[in-house]
Amino acid sequence: MRNNEGDSRRNHQDSQHKRPRIDGELLADSLLRIIGGDDAPRATSREGIQSEENHDDRNRKDTETLEQFAKGEGLWIENADEYLQSLYGKHFAQGSESFVYRIDKQTIIKTRSFIGYDTIANALNSIKIHNLLFPETALKIVALGRSFDEFTAILVQSNIEGSFATKEEIEVFVKERFNAVKDDSVLGGNSYKNDKYLLQDLKPKNVLVRYENGKKRFYVVDGDFYYNNN
Repeated sequence: MRNNEGDSRRNHQDSQHKRPRIDGELLADSLLRIIGGDDAPRATSREGIQSEENHDDRNRKDTETLEQFAKGEGLWIENADEYLQSLYGKHFAQGSESFVYRIDKQTIIKTRSFIGYDTIANALNSIKIHNLLFPETALKIVALGRSFDEFTAILVQSNIEGSFATKEEIEVFVKERFNAVKDDSVLGGNSYKNDKYLLQDLKPKNVLVRYENGKKRFYVVDGDFYYNNN
């Protein structure tokens, strides 16, 4: 006689231990749950005229939605940095919102909190734009979670070896590749824009350069990216 209770318990356990998706589907699934199909923020007008209270309320709702979704898929990690450190050892690099761990010579995994963005939607769209503009360093969300009490994405990326590009090299690179110019409205001197995108935080540590077949090749490994709605 079949033990339905036992089968049900095993199925539940299996659903909590699905292998992380490494094909980027989790990014698309997350965006669909909080953004309309036209990439416009859900039930809002322009981002720039929302109050801080509007942003906070929306972020609470979106965080709850994505946490519930990720837990249902078995792709939620509490204390994400502690978990990754237990697997891969101490991080070898860090930024203002992320810690980076080495899986092997070819692959890194990083946590990235969303505290630098006005909305969860902007944070996810930044990853989407990164992958569109720089597929050679695509970021693949393999899980969501929390680290240091902040909502966090866990990302896998190719490990790129190279030197830090200079500011002058970066300026020439984005001009040639995207016809982008310096955006002096953003402090720091690391931001650029064209008619379609805002490319921010392209400082030397986020852009690597190396020679391949005698030519310089640039790799953008991090940054903040937005649609230019002006």
